[in-house]
Amino acid sequence: MIVKFLRFSLLSVSVLLLGSWLIRRRKTTFKGSIFPGEPDPDKDKTQTLENLLGTYSDQLILVDEKKEPLTVIQELADLEEIDPDILHPYHLESTLVTIQGTSKHLETNPKINVYIVKENWKSRIYYEEILTNQDSMHKAYFEMPIVYLICEATAGLIETNSNLLWQDYKRLSGITQEDIDQQTNELYRYLSDIDAWTTA
Repeated sequence: MIVKFLRFSLLSVSVLLLGSWLIRRRKTTFKGSIFPGEPDPDKDKTQTLENLLGTYSDQLILVDEKKEPLTVIQELADLEEIDPDILHPYHLESTLVTIQGTSKHLETNPKINVYIVKENWKSRIYYEEILTNQDSMHKAYFEMPIVYLICEATAGLIETNSNLLWQDYKRLSGITQEDIDQQTNELYRYLSDIDAWTTA
């Protein structure tokens, strides 16, 4: 009886150890015979950042210091501010939640600003885009095709119905030499955005 119990106990322990080993293997792409431990996410990120920097270094827009978000947008298009109450309450609430979810705004009360882009020579490419793509996002608030922006003073551009305007804004915001030297999260986001647009 004791021998049978010991055999059963050893079998149970073996099954548990095998199950634990299989679960650990499932969490990694490692194919070898010796489990090397969990991958280091910071190391992976550093390698990815170096690869992105090597690929897109010629597309970086270097700036001495970052401009105010609205200043960047105004370099791209002429704006007319409209009443933010035009937004549907749910749309406004979800936008506020998005802003408050960022580390810069955890203890602040962000103010939403809504703008329409004036249609002229500066904005022609953005209007052509929404017409070509038959974008319908504007129909929630405007009868005619309108390029619009939802902004916040510090967070900058939150939403627009023009992908080209969004990309131009992100690119023109630029990156500093300090970001490159210190390989900051800002640099990682900047390069990741470029990569996403390029490979889409």
